[in-house]
Formats: sequence, C-alpha cells, structure tokens
Amino acid sequence: MASVPSELRARFKEKHPLVPDGVITEAARAAGEVNGGVTQVRGLVAQFLLEAGHSGEDQVRQYFPHEAQALIAQHEEEAGRQ
Repeated sequence: MASVPSELRARFKEKHPLVPDGVITEAARAAGEVNGGVTQVRGLVAQFLLEAGHSGEDQVRQYFPHEAQALIAQHEEEAGRQ
C-alpha cells in the first residue's frame, strides 16, 4: 500500500488546501507508488477523482481551478488510448 510522505503531503496541502486528506490517501493507494513531487500527487488525485465517477470533473475543477482543464484533457486522452 502506497502512501504520501508527510513532507510531500504538507507541501501538497499548502498548494491545494481544499483536497481532503482521505482523497490523497485513496489516490496514493490506487496508484501503488508515490515517489515524485506535488505535481505527481496532483495528477494522481485528479486521475483518481476522474475515474471515480460522474462528479469527478466537478471535484477536479473545485480542487484545482487553474489546472483543471489540462488535467481533464490529459485523462480523456489517456482513456482514448485504452
């Protein structure tokens, strides 16, 4: 089970305070490995939310207002390849 190191979690929460801790934990668990930085965690959280269901896009827009369009487009592109 992967987890987000506490220092990285703190840096992530500084930049994205609206994201609940439980979502960060579940995204890390789904990914299996977290060894990058804030950008990797943001991508993992966005992917987790978008795969979770119909409200995922709304949550991504709420949690990451400046990056939402790029994160959603990236997810759609990756889904189209599968």
